[in-house]
Amino acid sequence: MIKVIEDETDCFFLRDYDCWQDQFTHTDYSYQAWSNSDGTFDASVGWEAIEKNLGKYIKENPSDPEEPGSSHPIIKRENIKVKFYGGTAAHLTWDQYNSDRSQEYFLHSKEVRLMEKVEGEWKIVNVSAFWNYKNRIPIADI
Repeated sequence: MIKVIEDETDCFFLRDYDCWQDQFTHTDYSYQAWSNSDGTFDASVGWEAIEKNLGKYIKENPSDPEEPGSSHPIIKRENIKVKFYGGTAAHLTWDQYNSDRSQEYFLHSKEVRLMEKVEGEWKIVNVSAFWNYKNRIPIADI
């Protein structure tokens, strides 16, 4: 389950569409919500809307060929809490620290995932990611 979460994050930050979309359920109840650096938020309900918004974002904002690799090369997760609902659903929360490309600072985010087992494999149903864009944390402090 954690591998799916790691892959979703890594694939998104690498702008690898095929890998990213493979981590999700593609249902009308799939959901993504996130905060923006200008203080606003966005949400997409249903795979069609997620693909239209985030899929489009990944495809239109590929990795910089002059600086290939992840837009956030260091990711640290702490305080992971998992609640299983039977054997086919789970709710996870944690604190995540996302480095900038040059690895000078982290941005803290509160993360939530709702997971569902589909044909024996864990998939993401919900991504909620709320970033603190205002307070940069020096790399040495984490």
